[in-house]
Amino acid sequence: MEHEILNGYGEFFHRHAIIFRHNDGGWWVEAYENMKLIKSIDLHEHSLYYAQDTADNWIHGILN
Repeated sequence: MEHEILNGYGEFFHRHAIIFRHNDGGWWVEAYENMKLIKSIDLHEHSLYYAQDTADNWIHGILN
């Protein structure tokens, strides 16, 4: 299982996201705040780029 970790900075230093790849090729993002899992976002039908954008939106406070 592949994964990529993105960390927030500045006012969003307390947020991070981990992008995972399903064994069948889909993606999901785990969104954390203060080291606590807040949500898991299933992006099974989307691309890696979509998953990366979703993770970026989480760590920059666009997604809540």
